[in-house]
Amino acid sequence: MYTFHFYPTILNEYTRYLRHQDTASFQRLIDRINRAPIYDKELLQKMNKGVSFEDAVCKNIKTDFSPEIIKKAQEYLPRKSKRQVKVSFRRDNIHFYGYADVVGDGRVIDIKTTGRYGKNNTHSENFQNLYLYALKDAGFKQMEYLIYDFEQLHTEIYPIEQLDFEAYFEKMEGFSTFLLKNLPFITDKKIVRLDNILPLF
Repeated sequence: MYTFHFYPTILNEYTRYLRHQDTASFQRLIDRINRAPIYDKELLQKMNKGVSFEDAVCKNIKTDFSPEIIKKAQEYLPRKSKRQVKVSFRRDNIHFYGYADVVGDGRVIDIKTTGRYGKNNTHSENFQNLYLYALKDAGFKQMEYLIYDFEQLHTEIYPIEQLDFEAYFEKMEGFSTFLLKNLPFITDKKIVRLDNILPLF
């Protein structure tokens, strides 16, 4: 029996692939599945900015970001909270896992940066919303995104009753089918395994 081990960014990449399903998006997905090294300097710079902002907000690490913006972001977070919380659940032969940036006061919060913020509900289909599903029995009621576009902060809030978790599960099942169809291209042995044991996260 195959078991599958999914995390939000790989599932989000699969969602992007479904929108186009061309050669380029297929190769991008396969590279992400196999954790191929990233050489794109612009993309690496973008990723480093995101990590730097999160470190400044959550760990008070000094960065080049405006102290006023960092303070405003910190004030948005719950006073009593935990950072980088391991999140995991199992559904049939699929194991979902990841790290929630901030949890507290019934809220699950992810901190993001973007070069351009165009509209609300950007993250309405983000698989990080499943962090809320994993923590719902612990009393968490909403998923939130704190987004900095290098000019101002934006927030997106998704109450648990507004999220259709079954739609996420269906897409995860579709991704598992995709993986089985393309096993010859898969070199990462962690994402799909031929066993009946789901490792603890």
